[in-house]
Amino acid sequence: MPRRLPTRGRPSWNQFLVEVKRCRLCRGYSKVKAVPDAKAWTGCDPPDPSELPRGKGGRRVLFLSEAPPGGSETFFWRDQRDRLRVFLFDALRDAGFSIGQGDDGLTDFGSLGFYLLPSFSYPCGIRRYGTIRNTKPSREMIQHSARVHLSMAIRVIDPTEVVLLGESAVTAGMALGLKSYPTYWPTNRTGHWDDVVAAIKKALL
Repeated sequence: MPRRLPTRGRPSWNQFLVEVKRCRLCRGYSKVKAVPDAKAWTGCDPPDPSELPRGKGGRRVLFLSEAPPGGSETFFWRDQRDRLRVFLFDALRDAGFSIGQGDDGLTDFGSLGFYLLPSFSYPCGIRRYGTIRNTKPSREMIQHSARVHLSMAIRVIDPTEVVLLGESAVTAGMALGLKSYPTYWPTNRTGHWDDVVAAIKKALL
């Protein structure tokens, strides 16, 4: 289980979203400014976790991922084609969880008590050859986001487990001192698909 952050005076989800949108450091970050009209989440993207059920035994699993994509309109909670959504749902199916296709899968994800947040609140990108390409935030910006923003979100979500999806999420988890379950994208550099599925099984089964 993760180290539980203090819940006294727990903020509302809306207070968390407002604080993210007010953050001048995040909004002024060069890799955020490179993305045209870069915005933090709206009130429905991601949804208010208090409106979603907890899983069996009151379980709430928080998956932490990379920043929202900077070079496209896709995002986990609203786009069935989002690569992270496809990857995570496939990994959960291979780990033995019943996750349907399309938006049915998103409903299943929530009913299991699963939730997902990016480790940095804003899309990040770099301009190359006239287009915007996704890029991850710096370690310093991830640590800032974790300590200032994610710490507040975790007080609202109150997860029983945290699963870190990729290097950015691991950096955020370390900044918060969370006991968590890291895993990595299945690439030649970071590991293979079976390793990701095994890590999810270890954390959740």
